[in-house]
Amino acid sequence: MEHAQDRVVQLGNIGNRECHESYYDGIKSAQLTNHSILFGTEDFYPYLYSSEFSLGDYKFEDDILFIRGGSSDLWVDKEIGDPDYPENTPNASRWINEGLPAITFARILQHSGPVNVVVSHECPESIAYDMFGETKKSLHHSGLDAVLENFSPTLWVFTGTYPSKQMKIGRTNFVCLGEWEKFIIKKK
Repeated sequence: MEHAQDRVVQLGNIGNRECHESYYDGIKSAQLTNHSILFGTEDFYPYLYSSEFSLGDYKFEDDILFIRGGSSDLWVDKEIGDPDYPENTPNASRWINEGLPAITFARILQHSGPVNVVVSHECPESIAYDMFGETKKSLHHSGLDAVLENFSPTLWVFTGTYPSKQMKIGRTNFVCLGEWEKFIIKKK
């Protein structure tokens, strides 16, 4: 996704430590500027706060709010070599507790400035159902519902495991990006 004079934001799921290091090396060797990463569900979270390219948990830029994806503790445990990682745990068992803590969503909701655009890795729980007929039950998705209700943005761009699709629900245009799909937000 691009915005504000060719600012590029990668919407997560770069992968494990080696994938992140290769990605960062590519950005540096190409001398790219204005390149950021919004972490997804399958990223190497030890780099969330240490990478110069990471947008962290969330970030406000002008009237745009960026919110990272929900991290799975099991994904992180596997990536850092935790011997207790359950190799055969179905995905469904890890989603309920993934994501940003409630206190982080509370901080986001305290923002007093305008938010006209939200960019996130996942979509709100209600939107997953409206757009794809799928129920996403997690604390993270519920927190995104609170962001939608509080700010009522005109545009919400997200990705995840969905196909490319756009839909207007209420006053918000929702844009789901497919894998490697590009989207440009034009600044007024």
